Amino acid sequence: TDLLNTASPFIRYEVGDITSAKDIDFPRCECDRILPRIPNISGRINDYIKDENGNRIHTEFFTHLFSSDSSILQFQLIDDKDTLFINIVSDGDKNNLYDKYEFMIKKKLDRKFSIIFNQTLQAYENGKIPILYKRI
Repeated sequence: TDLLNTASPFIRYEVGDITSAKDIDFPRCECDRILPRIPNISGRINDYIKDENGNRIHTEFFTHLFSSDSSILQFQLIDDKDTLFINIVSDGDKNNLYDKYEFMIKKKLDRKFSIIFNQTLQAYENGKIPILYKRI
């Protein structure tokens, strides 16, 4: 929505942003409106990664892959130049998880990847920590 739309602004509606804030602010603007505002953005729910052929793969693939596994608490994709690191935070057996998911990921992803376990979630330079899945 452009900012000149004064009738019904929908600014950044459903873009997949994640906030780490517990509350949404309702500040009064100069025009006397009170609209909800998210105090900070900590990351995005999903994005795309590219394989060796330049094909875009939606990260929702990993969300669906890991969603039914109750031992996976969180995961994070770290897209390095040569390797896609899949950091799985889990209380399950690492060997079983590796064996279970390596083949399925290889089938979908034509790219070098490495599954790592229980590493500290990496933050971007701006301090945001992209977590792609979290079981609540």
